[in-house]
Amino acid sequence: MDNWWKKQEIVEQITDWAFSLNDRASNQRVLSLGQSPSWIVACLSMIRKIEGRAAGVTYVPFTGAFLKRDKNNCSERMEFNIRYSDLPKPDQINTYFNFLGLLEAQPQQILNSNDSIILAEMIKGGNGLTSFMNLWLNFLEEDEREKFKQYVETHIYDTAPSDNRDEILLEAGDTFKLERIPLNSRQAEIIEGITPLNIAEKSSSRLVPIYRLSARYEAEQLTLIPNLKNRKEIKVALHEEVQRTLQRHETYQRMLRH
Repeated sequence: MDNWWKKQEIVEQITDWAFSLNDRASNQRVLSLGQSPSWIVACLSMIRKIEGRAAGVTYVPFTGAFLKRDKNNCSERMEFNIRYSDLPKPDQINTYFNFLGLLEAQPQQILNSNDSIILAEMIKGGNGLTSFMNLWLNFLEEDEREKFKQYVETHIYDTAPSDNRDEILLEAGDTFKLERIPLNSRQAEIIEGITPLNIAEKSSSRLVPIYRLSARYEAEQLTLIPNLKNRKEIKVALHEEVQRTLQRHETYQRMLRH
């Protein structure tokens, strides 16, 4: 979706999603998983800063999947099969785990903080999200997993709500509940359109680096993309819309008081 930040309908939709997330998250830290929800989360950070609060957001690079949805399963939860050709190698997993530590996004760090977090993501079939959740929980001992799940809420933009479920089954037998926001076809088109392709292009509007945790992408790992020009333009467009929305809200509140 070329130059989407110049289209008012799209900027307003992103801002609306961000204000809804702000209402739900209160002062909780929000982790944006991959590129898909990142501009919504960036918009949330603008709202919080304008209101004089800490941004409280973290962008967690994660691209691709090593699990595949079992579409033949008629269970009330979403179940997945391992794609062994994509299953990351132990050294890749260790490198990624150390990288999560720099973001203070290791499961044990979240447990030690004693603060719950919200994980924001977009799903179509849930392969990427479930791959990440499997990896995340595998960093914990079995007796810590249930406690950890109490610290993690999800905020899932669902582009195929009729096909998906409110619970995923992880490889170790753990289940994880999803808070899904069902999107209509136009909203799905928008959120997928603001997410650049997972390749390093100079024209990309990507906010989050690529981190492909897959055996087939061993040499790629973490890739930074030079896209500062687009990022600045996008941030300006979103910031202006956030300010307009806050001003409208303030005007409405003044009318109610009188």
